Amino acid sequence: MAMEQPAGSTEIQYPVEVTNAQSRKPYKLSLLKSSPESLYCYYAHIEDRKIKNNLIFHTEHPTAWYTAVYTNKKSPSAEVVLLMDSNGKHLDTHKMFLVRRVSSVCCANTGQALQLLKRDTLGTPACIVIHTGTNDLRALQQHTARAVRKVAVRATQEFPDSRVVISTLLPRADTPPHIIASINAEITRGCATLPSVHLVHHPALGPWHLHDAMHLNRPGVIIFAKSLKDIALGRSPTSTPHLPTSRAQ
Repeated sequence: MAMEQPAGSTEIQYPVEVTNAQSRKPYKLSLLKSSPESLYCYYAHIEDRKIKNNLIFHTEHPTAWYTAVYTNKKSPSAEVVLLMDSNGKHLDTHKMFLVRRVSSVCCANTGQALQLLKRDTLGTPACIVIHTGTNDLRALQQHTARAVRKVAVRATQEFPDSRVVISTLLPRADTPPHIIASINAEITRGCATLPSVHLVHHPALGPWHLHDAMHLNRPGVIIFAKSLKDIALGRSPTSTPHLPTSRAQ
């Protein structure tokens, strides 16, 4: 059945010898890497019709692409925005924040956070929760605290009407606990001069909450989520949650 290709995208065609999902995955990755920034598409076959249901491409600049897509996305701003490293991928953000619009953005390090912290990208949320910096430890070491503070400053400058929540670093199996504690203490001192920044500490989380060198196990994720939620909503465990209203732009 012939089908006209949509403008700007190309359907992935597999060779006849590539017949199953196990062999298709490496072929697809090789194809994408050989044609960076080219847009490919999938089709679902429903009866006698082909329906485009996914677009994929390979890029070395995911943050730039995310910013471009989010900037041109015609939808209301999220009320709560989370910029999270890989420890945020298992958070049930809609359960954490019982509001209509929640956006969770993958943010591997402080450099990406600085790129993302723009109104054109994130809108005008009532609350911004940022957990990043752990992945900077190897490159920045003790300077990680300074990088986290820089993120906090940028957030307050770009979003003066938002509640800015900064999470301190989580434990890592490859970093001694006293190093993490020292950096977190420096983050606390650095952010103490920023009255609109609210810090999340994680004293209940330890190396026993890791399922590998750097990622939380299920009990750890539950504790992590509760700590973020309590500070974001400005509450103690027994108080009534309150989320500030972002000012319309």
